[in-house]
Amino acid sequence: MWAPHVSSQLHCCPGRPKPMVKVKLWLYVVLFTGLFPAVLNLASMAEIKANATCGETGPQMYCKLVEHVPGRPVNNPQCRTCDLKSVNDLERHPIEYAIDGTNRWWQSPSIMNGMDYHYVTVTLDLQQIFQIAYVILKAANSPRPGNWILERSLDGETFTPWQYYAITDTECFTRFNISPRTGPPSYTHDDEVICTSFYSKIHPLENGEIHTSLINGRPSADDPSPTLLNFTSARYIRLQFQRIRTLNADLMTLALNDPRDIDAIVSRRYYYSIKDISVGGMCICYGHAKACPLNTDTKKFSCECEHNTCGESCDHCCPGYNQKPWMAGTFLTRHVCEKCNCHGKSEECYYNQTAADAKLSLNINGAYEGGGVCLGCSDNTRGINCQSCVDGYYRPSGVSPDERWPCRPCSCDLRGSVHSSCVPDESQASAGLAVGSCICKQGYAGEKCDRCAFGYTGFPVCERCDCSSEGSVNQDPCQPPCVCKEHVEGRNCDRCKQGFYHLRGDNPSGCEKCYCSGLASLCSESHWDYSNMMDMSGWHLTGADGEGLVWAAPSRETAHQLTVSQSDAQTHLTAPYYWSAPSAYLHKKVGSVHIRPILDIKINGLRRRGRWGVAGVDFMERGVTAEILAYGGRLVYTVSYDTESKDDPVRIIRAPDVIIEGGGLRLIDSRSGRELYPFSAAERWTDLRPESFQHHSSGLAVSQRDFHTVLNNIQRLLLRASHVQEHSAIYRFGPDLSFQS
Repeated sequence: MWAPHVSSQLHCCPGRPKPMVKVKLWLYVVLFTGLFPAVLNLASMAEIKANATCGETGPQMYCKLVEHVPGRPVNNPQCRTCDLKSVNDLERHPIEYAIDGTNRWWQSPSIMNGMDYHYVTVTLDLQQIFQIAYVILKAANSPRPGNWILERSLDGETFTPWQYYAITDTECFTRFNISPRTGPPSYTHDDEVICTSFYSKIHPLENGEIHTSLINGRPSADDPSPTLLNFTSARYIRLQFQRIRTLNADLMTLALNDPRDIDAIVSRRYYYSIKDISVGGMCICYGHAKACPLNTDTKKFSCECEHNTCGESCDHCCPGYNQKPWMAGTFLTRHVCEKCNCHGKSEECYYNQTAADAKLSLNINGAYEGGGVCLGCSDNTRGINCQSCVDGYYRPSGVSPDERWPCRPCSCDLRGSVHSSCVPDESQASAGLAVGSCICKQGYAGEKCDRCAFGYTGFPVCERCDCSSEGSVNQDPCQPPCVCKEHVEGRNCDRCKQGFYHLRGDNPSGCEKCYCSGLASLCSESHWDYSNMMDMSGWHLTGADGEGLVWAAPSRETAHQLTVSQSDAQTHLTAPYYWSAPSAYLHKKVGSVHIRPILDIKINGLRRRGRWGVAGVDFMERGVTAEILAYGGRLVYTVSYDTESKDDPVRIIRAPDVIIEGGGLRLIDSRSGRELYPFSAAERWTDLRPESFQHHSSGLAVSQRDFHTVLNNIQRLLLRASHVQEHSAIYRFGPDLSFQS
């Protein structure tokens, strides 16, 4: 904070003469924990000018008011001469004397030369922008100015007031249209501009002082706000004098008479004089430098930036240190710029708020905090942290991004691969494609796509084998004769028998028996179109019987994700809790569901559209299409949840994992009740076939007719959210819905 101190000295800037100003009443010093340069007397290095100085046009007589006050006898009272061109130093009073640190002074022409000399302006140019803490004026052989304005400017063109001074409180209203602040100056806002008459009294008649604090006493003085920092920034300081302080006895004389008719003894004793102007301030380094030495070449002060900041004023982070956004340091907080984690592959980065919000940027401590994005990654790397590889290269598992050459060339055989690029790193690997694996054309396989896939032969021109790998039981589909599965026929075992449909390799019988609600016994397949469904609206938490409702809140961290806390759920629901699908996923909607209630999950839903023809009857209109498509598919979902601590024990609860209701029936997954622990995700799947479910109430097996009855009009789909009884659990839900059939 800016604190008062008694009887101390202000030192001027290096490289200037030795002037020092003895401050009898107040000196403002800085107490802080951050990095801030020392407070200097900036006036001593400023350029100063005045629009009027006594003796400019020739010798002018003036008299000291203190020697002509009734009742105050003075030995040998006399008037003196002011001549700016005099060889006698005692007769010259140029404006430069106001900042030279000596007992010499600047003096304006007296009003004997005209009433216009009430209006005099003094301007200081500090040569660069500084943070100004205070301005102190010390009068010389005259009283302090009466009415005047202290102003600031950044460019020397546009000036704004810092403070108004008036002879009386009334003149604050009449001259400046501002309510007066009575008593010693005080402030209620960081940028408040007040009017005070505290420093415009007639006494003392000489050597009076005016102290203007611009920081001390303001609300954020201890830890300056941006408003206060802006309010105190200035390069130019202007003193706009508008009325000389006079004795009350002379007011009527001076007001009603032409100066030429007034006794010269009266008018010669009214003028402005300034013995010293002190401007306390420091370099603007935004809390990131403790030193600001004078540059001997530029003759300006330059911040010696710390905290990994750069710039003339330490106003931005240095290259490579943008993991977090630049912030000004304060008296209480340092705000150090943090190095980006580019794994040694780049020295430049920039801050990206989107990357920060999505937690995509890894910091040097191994946490996804901040938004640093690396630029110009070397050694064939790329990515936010130079952690991945450019097209045509990959980083093998176990190889750290910090290694000198982490990326190795892909070796894709272009005869069998789609392109020359392979899976670049573990973050993009999947169960079917390991790191370094090439993307193969249909019929090709191998990490480099350099051989034929199972069911194909003839590399480098791979052609499908005679026997269907989905419909035959041959260990080698390329070795005839073809032996078909139970419900499959054809020379190549590539079609379902009459009365059956949906040829699948993982079906031991090959095809499913047609079910046409008793209207027909034959069916045939059609081709279907697919479309993505990205909709989280309507999902909510409910109880096992569908009672109660708790709406989920959208995640702030991950798109298409919902969250509900245990504390919110238990207020309205009875455990266990279930995610309840909205109507968009019920009734005649088709396909399997992939639920992934974890971070960074997207919805990639799949809805099939088309027609199934059965014995010449169009079942689309009769509602059979939906259940026929879902039947035989697979419900795949991944669930996870977090608790307050990874180390505390949890109480596992058992309940059905999947509940499907429809047609008056309630079915549960026959493999329900599997355990799931916090901070881990488990992928599970359930085939949409009768044998995968059981009746909820009796536990009996589900018949094909019952299963079709449910799928024909699904009224409720519940997926278990709670696996533990913990007050601090957080259930996350970000469905990735896709019907696998």
